[in-house]
Amino acid sequence: MNIKSSLLCMLCLLMPGVTAWSQSPLTDHTFQLDDQAKSPPADIKELSWLHGFWIGEGLGGQVDVSWSAPAAGTMAGTFRLIKNNQIEFSEFVEISQKDGSLVLKVKHFDRELIGWEPKDKFLEFALVRLDDKAAIFDGLTYLIDDQGNLRAYVAMKQKDGTFKDGSFLLHRESSSDLANGEVKRTFAIELPDDPEAVIITYNTVGGYRAPTPAGFEPTPLFRLLANGKVLVGRNNPNSLELEYQMTKEEFNDLLEDVVNKKRVFDITTDGLKKQIEETGKSFRLVDAPTHRFSINLANELHEVECYGLTSIYKTYNEVEDLQALAAMHKKFMFYRSRAALGTEAEVDELVQEIARKYKKRFSTGDPLTLEHLTYASVDKDGNMDAQFTRVEYENDQPQFIYNCFVRRRGGKTSVNFARSLVR
Repeated sequence: MNIKSSLLCMLCLLMPGVTAWSQSPLTDHTFQLDDQAKSPPADIKELSWLHGFWIGEGLGGQVDVSWSAPAAGTMAGTFRLIKNNQIEFSEFVEISQKDGSLVLKVKHFDRELIGWEPKDKFLEFALVRLDDKAAIFDGLTYLIDDQGNLRAYVAMKQKDGTFKDGSFLLHRESSSDLANGEVKRTFAIELPDDPEAVIITYNTVGGYRAPTPAGFEPTPLFRLLANGKVLVGRNNPNSLELEYQMTKEEFNDLLEDVVNKKRVFDITTDGLKKQIEETGKSFRLVDAPTHRFSINLANELHEVECYGLTSIYKTYNEVEDLQALAAMHKKFMFYRSRAALGTEAEVDELVQEIARKYKKRFSTGDPLTLEHLTYASVDKDGNMDAQFTRVEYENDQPQFIYNCFVRRRGGKTSVNFARSLVR
């Protein structure tokens, strides 16, 4: 369900003292109290979820917002819009108790701190609806989306008298992030309307590989759709195209990791080459493939390439962007391999078999689980090969590497182990 549908459904719910016709849409994402309607009962403590420091984008610039915790019946906030490295305008905002409900007041200031409104005036937004994920004021909406981002919408009056949404998408910054100094901008994770749209593509091109048979067209190694479905492509005629439906938690975690933790939109092909050159290291690589990453969200498209990624990332371990791409590649390959293992029931059965045989073979250590999956593939005849790997540490130093090799042929599965000492 999209944001607009969610808001409309929520406002259809009745609450004590508020009739179903007491509010009406003003824009796609904002609402207004109808004439003579009263704001619903509310307590400032119900807005505790808004407390914190948020950064993101809106109105064509970078935005940061800070909200204090509820105290003395109020919450105080500040807002700042930055464009071209200059303050466009700022706001002081207060949400306070009024007549058993809440009201939001705003005063605007230009970059010289000169107020827009007269000294004794301010904009006021009466409460329309409040619950644990949304605060809807008259012409202003705050909403926590499924990814934990804060979405804000304000009804902006146009020259023809109609109203249009001014939208913001913000990400909460932790205290540890703030302690590190400069806060980097957070990218909005906004999915396209089409659930079948491809939002992430990973593939390799070039390099030495076996000639492609006539009539065979390879498909990308990894594609992620807006509905959370993973598509595993074919890179040879004997492979299968596979699918894996990610859970909601897996989907949200992957997007947040790629976009705002690994910060893929900040990584560029030219910037990566420059960082590698600045290390002064030399690494000779011949006939390696080029790794291509494409991120296509509703509000931004970004592509980055890296020659020989899986061969060079350990050599250039000080290049953070290179490590970020290598970590993304590892995650994409995990879900690609997960698709080859089969259904949830088949995976559960396999993991139990691995644990049973591990305990029979080794007297120490924990069995290998799904999180240790490093590779899996299945061919058109249903033959499957997989590998699970776990490193055992002692005093923060690697001691043993445990490998589990799974082979399925003709419906029969064999599980074998190998343990090697790290020297």
